[in-house]
Amino acid sequence: MEVVPQLNRRKACDLCFTKKIKCDMMKPVCSNCRTYKSECRTTAIRRRAGVSRKPAVSLDPLNASHPGLGGATAAPDKTLSAHVPTAAASSGPQLDPGLESRLARIEQQLQQVLSVASSAVNRANELEAQCPSTDSSGKTLSSVFDGDDDDDDDGGGGGGGGDDVGPEALNNDDHVVRTPIPKLPPLEELQPIVDSYFAYFNHAIPIFSQPEFARLLAGWYSAPSRRSRAAWAAINIVLALSSSIPLVPRQQVDYDDDPKTVYYMSNAQSVLAELVTRDEDLLGLQVLLGLVFLLQGSKDPRSASVLIGAAVRLTHRLRLQSRDNIEENYTAEEGLHRCRLFWIAYLLDKEISIRHHTPSVQVDADIDLDLPSRHPPDGVSEIYTADGRVRVNYLRLRVQLAHIQGRTYDLLYSTRSTRISPQERQSRVVRLAAQLEKWRRSIPAEMQLGSVDRHLDRFALIHMATLLWSYHASLATIHGVWSHNAHWMKRISNYSQAVIRDSEVDGRKCCYHQHPPLPAAWKRLLGASRECLALANKMPRSDCNVWANTCSLFSAMIIIMSNMYEFPDSDPLANDRDLVQYALGIFHKIKDISELIPLKKLHVVVVELDRASSAAVEMSQRKRVSVIQGAVSGENLSAAATSKVWDQTKPSDDGLRDATAAESRWGFANDQAVVAALPHPIMGWDDDYLGDPAPEGLLSPFNPNQLVIDPFDGDYGPFGGDWRDVPMTQQGLEEFAFWP
Repeated sequence: MEVVPQLNRRKACDLCFTKKIKCDMMKPVCSNCRTYKSECRTTAIRRRAGVSRKPAVSLDPLNASHPGLGGATAAPDKTLSAHVPTAAASSGPQLDPGLESRLARIEQQLQQVLSVASSAVNRANELEAQCPSTDSSGKTLSSVFDGDDDDDDDGGGGGGGGDDVGPEALNNDDHVVRTPIPKLPPLEELQPIVDSYFAYFNHAIPIFSQPEFARLLAGWYSAPSRRSRAAWAAINIVLALSSSIPLVPRQQVDYDDDPKTVYYMSNAQSVLAELVTRDEDLLGLQVLLGLVFLLQGSKDPRSASVLIGAAVRLTHRLRLQSRDNIEENYTAEEGLHRCRLFWIAYLLDKEISIRHHTPSVQVDADIDLDLPSRHPPDGVSEIYTADGRVRVNYLRLRVQLAHIQGRTYDLLYSTRSTRISPQERQSRVVRLAAQLEKWRRSIPAEMQLGSVDRHLDRFALIHMATLLWSYHASLATIHGVWSHNAHWMKRISNYSQAVIRDSEVDGRKCCYHQHPPLPAAWKRLLGASRECLALANKMPRSDCNVWANTCSLFSAMIIIMSNMYEFPDSDPLANDRDLVQYALGIFHKIKDISELIPLKKLHVVVVELDRASSAAVEMSQRKRVSVIQGAVSGENLSAAATSKVWDQTKPSDDGLRDATAAESRWGFANDQAVVAALPHPIMGWDDDYLGDPAPEGLLSPFNPNQLVIDPFDGDYGPFGGDWRDVPMTQQGLEEFAFWP
């Protein structure tokens, strides 16, 4: 039998090699050859001379990134390839010493990498254990709201820890160590909260599709391996929005943020970085819109103006504003839901624009969608009266009002609007006021400010009250209640005026260029302010989202107090005083809770104006009592004071000019604020009310020969219409339709 050196022969004989069976290499005949009765031969393996073996460096990523490892490998022995087998075979194969050292170094570096990763995971777990979110009792918020569900690790019980997040959440950044996400409540506890959300909030503002969210929720509990952080954030947003509207109304509230709502909202914000660019589905946009709603109703709404910009940009990436994209790529039901999401982002963008006096992101001319239908086939966003006879589309009304709010900023508060003439500014005010009045008249009488509380049930009233308060804030913004030329602004002390100026951010509250309200506009503002505060006073305290409606309630309080100061003999004086006291009670509470410095500074102005109006009313009443005592006998004093004389006495200029002497008699001599505010003539319904002389023709705005060309006006997209070449006549304004 041919003898072959050990290093140059196969580890199997020819028969075993051919049949691919294991060879025991026994000599002189292996077991398999003995079984098959075949000759046991082993063919020698020869190599070509001069061909060296290349080390397999490219297969090792560590060696590829560290070239020094390959250089330390010893060169292969070229004599082996040209060796002629003449000696006996050695006892076994011999490994290259250089290869052994290289493998040892690779194993050492792999062990170092594994130890670094393990220490990073341990460090993250330690930080999470050291810094849990706790409430005042010392318990973690997860245990407060989710219960002690350590045993709920199965798919249906509750859980949602970081280990349950599926691999799709880690595909983008596999090298990032993610902290575990808090667990969700068990499904049987969570389902009633979700049902409440879709029944009361989502019906009016359809952020989520109920069938799609039901599938997402069922998949979360039934398939833990497919969980994602975006789905976890969406569930938390639904829980937060549902918690923001209590099922049982309460009268005793502290106006602080609800801890349960804050907890769920914080959960969603923890994964915000992953959602702002999520364009493979709608979850990122839906979570952003829900966060904006929640932040607007919180004590610090400043973050909402940033998030709404990201939300609108995400709608552009999803092409939700394009009719062609929706009709070509989605079914009718999916397209309807995407259109609604776009309009929700639109109305939030415009509302925040006028509230914070910042430019909006969405341009009306770049919208290729129809407005929400008046009567959609699925009935979403429709609000009915209690008897079911009258209905409106809530989403459509909010979108139309948002369009007017966006135009108000563009025409009156934008940077470019500061360069227009006073005549042009006043004409814009007239047009915007007519547009807003036309919108108000489109609401049924049963849902107007003065009667809405008698015709709607509780949850429908919450939504309609928010809409009507937003209307009042827009009315005050258009008519320049916060103008520096307003008479109430001139009546307060110089210190309070400086406080108001210091609280402005780019003219957010006051407008240096804005005219004060015209007499007819002031009368409309006063009536709407009384109805706003009366509606808030009739509703349960827990149902009034004070933080979201601060602009309206605060403006209404200022308007009523200013009217009490200027007209202390007005008829509904007692009712006005009750409304002001109610609003002041709210304002005192939120001033102590809020972290906003401008709100705390404005409290000084409110207190001064309240004291001045109270002093004016008291002095006016005492003067009338003295007049009545000189005109009638003592027996008829009470009857006369409560009938004709009390009701028909008109304010006179002497009433407040004698205030200096009156304040000395009634104990106000040391009140510098009242002393500075009182000795001024009464503001009457005359040209003095306008402050500066009005431009020619502005006191009669409906001039049939006047044509208005507005450089701001143009294509309004789905809102239709164009102000250009519209005659400024009563008939022309009433016939002009700004929505289809």
